[in-house]
Amino acid sequence: MSFFDDAQRVFDTATQGEGPAALAILVDDSGALRIVDSAGWRPEALQSEYGARTIFQVTRGQRGVRVAGRSGSHSCTLESSVPGTLDHVGDARRLLDLPRHSFL
Repeated sequence: MSFFDDAQRVFDTATQGEGPAALAILVDDSGALRIVDSAGWRPEALQSEYGARTIFQVTRGQRGVRVAGRSGSHSCTLESSVPGTLDHVGDARRLLDLPRHSFL
């Protein structure tokens, strides 16, 4: 899978959730995942702070869903104006259920 395919999968999962969310999915060089609270952070700052190879920052609120992704020289932003409500823990669990290989 490519970076852009992974971004689309994260976005698709995020749009299925409910309520506000501010989290980042970080992938290191070994492919290990880390999910952190991303409120108040820019994607490049989170990537630098945690030494992540790839980051998908998920923001969901009353206005809709936004996923900002960065990996090496690639970046993308996916947005939807569909409003939702949040289950932060449930969202993290669903995002963690993505196959590990989908981030490589």
